Amino acid sequence: MTSLHRLAREHAKRIVGNLAPDLRSALATDPYQALGVQGIEIQMRPETHGRGGCSVDGSYRRGSPPRITVAEAASRARRRFTALHEFGHHLVKLDADVHEAFATFEDGGVELEEAIADAVAAELLIPDDVVDQHIDPRGPTARAVCDLYHATLASREATCVRASQRLIGSGYIMLGEAGVALFTAAVGHPYRVARGTPQGSDSLIAKAEERGAAREQSRVVFASGKAGELLFGDAVFDDGYVFALLTDRPSWERLTVRSADDIIPSYEGTCRRCDVDFTDSYQLCPRCREPRCPRCGDCWCETAPLLATRTCSVCFLKWGLDRFRGESTVCKDCE
Repeated sequence: MTSLHRLAREHAKRIVGNLAPDLRSALATDPYQALGVQGIEIQMRPETHGRGGCSVDGSYRRGSPPRITVAEAASRARRRFTALHEFGHHLVKLDADVHEAFATFEDGGVELEEAIADAVAAELLIPDDVVDQHIDPRGPTARAVCDLYHATLASREATCVRASQRLIGSGYIMLGEAGVALFTAAVGHPYRVARGTPQGSDSLIAKAEERGAAREQSRVVFASGKAGELLFGDAVFDDGYVFALLTDRPSWERLTVRSADDIIPSYEGTCRRCDVDFTDSYQLCPRCREPRCPRCGDCWCETAPLLATRTCSVCFLKWGLDRFRGESTVCKDCE
């Protein structure tokens, strides 16, 4: 787990631990009622497709009262996860310790806040003792993630987040349907797989859908349509969905040797700061050895130059100015 994801989980555990036990139980059981008691307004809206700043299909807006928006077309479990994810944003806004941590990140803590919100929802929905019962200390397998999902009332997305916290190396845990990545929890990679990104007919999730399970070296595909590095993959098909793991340190392999033609792969990704896809036109940061975005220079350490940004008045995420129309204070994703 990278320092960012470790830090996110530490903050999430502390934040959730500060909530009253009765409130934690109520949030896990019926988050809508519990949030209403906390004075937070819940608003439903149609499901959207394509990418946005949030890893889930929802938004949070401060105000009097604060408002959480949740996509209404998703499954009930997914709606619970989305609501609690957005509640995580609400808790972060009120937490002074987290804001001190934000100051150490070049992006102002945008990526960290998103990771904390995911972790808060997962902590509330899936307790540690349940995770321990299903995931081996060596790390998860696709079958273990699937079994963990069936052991709780949590959504598949929350299960992916919780299981990703137990990855030993770096990689992704993806929820797929019909060859499309519905949700992806990333560990050790600064570039996300956007919601609704097709993975291709020859992808790991496509093969698992066809065969029931698949285990082979594979890649994730980013919103640009380009593929990331070759990783060890494991996937299972379950009730119309696929749980897929792609990692550099698989728990199911005793000896790991990646294909020789992909030891130094071309990198395809989406910049975490300016949300721009890039392909081979990048340089490696000499400090962290991660690709630098050719537009804003961001990498995965604290040496990238500052980017002109604006905070969206709806989702409260900080974006590059190209994500706004003119002088608008609402980003394109929230319009």
